[in-house]
Amino acid sequence: MKKSFLILIVLALIGFGLSSLSLYQYVSLRLGAEHTSSFCSISEHVDCTRVHLSDWSSIFGIPLASYGLGFYLLILIISLLGLTNKVLIQAESRDFITVSSFFSVLSSIALFYISEVEIGALCPVCLAMYATNFLLFLFSYRMAKEEIFLVRIKNAFWGALHLLEIWIPKKLKMGFFSRILTVLALSFSLVLVRAGEPFATALYFAMQEDADILTEDKKARIVAQYVGEWEKEPVIQIDVKRGSVLSSDFTKGTQGAPIQIIEFSDYACPHCQDLGKTLTQYAKDYPGAFEAVHKDFPLDSTCNKFAAGMHPGSCLAAEFARCAGEQGNFWQVAEVFYSSGVPEGETPEKIKDQLMEEASSLGLDRDAISECLTSGRQLEKIKLDAALGDALKLQGTPGVWINGKFLRTPHRDIIKAIIEKSISQSK
Repeated sequence: MKKSFLILIVLALIGFGLSSLSLYQYVSLRLGAEHTSSFCSISEHVDCTRVHLSDWSSIFGIPLASYGLGFYLLILIISLLGLTNKVLIQAESRDFITVSSFFSVLSSIALFYISEVEIGALCPVCLAMYATNFLLFLFSYRMAKEEIFLVRIKNAFWGALHLLEIWIPKKLKMGFFSRILTVLALSFSLVLVRAGEPFATALYFAMQEDADILTEDKKARIVAQYVGEWEKEPVIQIDVKRGSVLSSDFTKGTQGAPIQIIEFSDYACPHCQDLGKTLTQYAKDYPGAFEAVHKDFPLDSTCNKFAAGMHPGSCLAAEFARCAGEQGNFWQVAEVFYSSGVPEGETPEKIKDQLMEEASSLGLDRDAISECLTSGRQLEKIKLDAALGDALKLQGTPGVWINGKFLRTPHRDIIKAIIEKSISQSK
């Protein structure tokens, strides 16, 4: 039995490697790599490039290869649990893999049909993953071929329930360290599905810069790719509040301009800080071209129940900026946070003390700021922004919508290209 689990582990590692390669190909092609550079673009019919650039290469905006990363890591974890006979009994591990790989085989057949009939091209790396899925099913099935499939489904079901029990320590027959490792590994397999593409993108840029081959022409093609993807996004109507200082959004630029940029921001987020400085500069470079609308989405659970406590103090910073807005100094404070970051402290009280010192250095009315923070009257708007961000399925900051269309990668060059294109079209 252990030998069989070792084979499953090897197959899972092969599948993970193939998914990583496929994801890197997907990212590099969509970021401007030469279409003829892929080693698996052998002929018109055997061509990874055509497959990766087709509309079938992603589901719900997530590359298929990212789903593969999560799947193979899950299979690797289950195989290791079967090998060590912890958390799951070996029959549960085996049958969980059998049932999971059975559905992966069905998916492989469907994807092969789509490649052959709809796209008209086959991807060798994808074919290798389909073969890996079949081998996973074959080896796990042969480990107990006398059992009927319904029994395997039952074992897989109980195995899934036992996996959930790792969150309940009293039901476990293993040590705390093993339990923590299992929880982290399973969580990472889910994170990989969403984070795989951004990681591959960062890797691509790093490798290109190290090789000194990220030319201006290639940058232009990358920017054009993302602008094109933004143009295809559906338009979503996002309400902009105006009027009362308690319920309004703070804006800069020109109301009614050809472009409206709505940003959900966290002052403690480095990318938000970069974007904030970028929009400030572009407001000077392109006067009258756009209106920037600020909405709060602090990654701090004290005011945003939809976020983990990644940035303690960001709720207080958002409240402080809105309180400064009562004195007409919202953007002054926001730009200080964008430039210098958010004051940090061990406790909310210490953070608040540092914010009050900031108020003095900025020439704000300290008593008015203190009264505003004590009253908590600006918190309601921050919570409403956070709820709106959650309703829009915001998964991180900054979250940017330009003219109602979501911008997946709010890079300064991409935003600049959209502004300039809008200006040229309005002439």
